[in-house]
Amino acid sequence: MSDAPAAMRDIPQRLRWFSTILSAGHAERVLEVGCGTGTLLALLAERLPRATLVGIDRSALQVRQATQRLATLALPPRIHHLTLEAAPAVLAATPFSSIVAMNVNLPWTKPAAAGAALRALLAPRGLVLLGFEPPTASGRAPLIAKLERAVAHAGFEVGDVHQDRASSAFAIAWTSPTRHALAQDGRDEPAA
Repeated sequence: MSDAPAAMRDIPQRLRWFSTILSAGHAERVLEVGCGTGTLLALLAERLPRATLVGIDRSALQVRQATQRLATLALPPRIHHLTLEAAPAVLAATPFSSIVAMNVNLPWTKPAAAGAALRALLAPRGLVLLGFEPPTASGRAPLIAKLERAVAHAGFEVGDVHQDRASSAFAIAWTSPTRHALAQDGRDEPAA
């Protein structure tokens, strides 16, 4: 029997692992897409106490549950009932240093729409970290390949790929928009 509190034992391995791979250098202002009931945000708040954390989810019920779960934290994350596509209209005033998502399918089902929304929300040199947990470890390679194909349509470049040794979970980084994508958007390339 584990000495960990019941609430901690109930946290899926994929979220415990995923919460550890975001570097402090990209953790000033973090957006979680598909925050659900706020489990990952709670883990990030514990690990990165100085970060500004924001979550969005399309489920009003899950947003209420996340808000309740996170209310007791010293700096509770802000939670919004929004889809990724609608988020720029509400959240783009202050860009995010990183955007994280676990098991959110929009990046490969609608990469152009997801890419436009992510670029509108991301600070120059920002990082998008997409995590997934296929049913088996053998499902990693096809899913990674699918995300690598989608990245060009989203206007990003593939960065690091992380794999959890204790589960089938993995994360793939999409890095700042490419020069080509910025030129198509009519924006200047971020300053070095």
